[in-house]
Amino acid sequence: MSPEQARGQIVDARSDIFSLGIVLYEMIAGHAPFSGRNHQSPDRSHPGKSAAAAHRQRLDPSRARNVVTKALAKDAGQRYQDLR
Repeated sequence: MSPEQARGQIVDARSDIFSLGIVLYEMIAGHAPFSGRNHQSPDRSHPGKSAAAAHRQRLDPSRARNVVTKALAKDAGQRYQDLR
């Protein structure tokens, strides 16, 4: 669930991009980017924290690291605006 969805705000395609970022991160690092009691609500389980750096896990190529980092931005305005 994207941070904006967890806060009850209006969601758009950028919420789906956040979800894709979660899947990409898990594929690369082998675990979820966020931990906490409530994995469905990123803002509640780790307010203000960004995803743990995937490159510290198993990711080396900077291009993939940048894609995942941008897709997992807490602020929807900082994520990719569409998937084109």
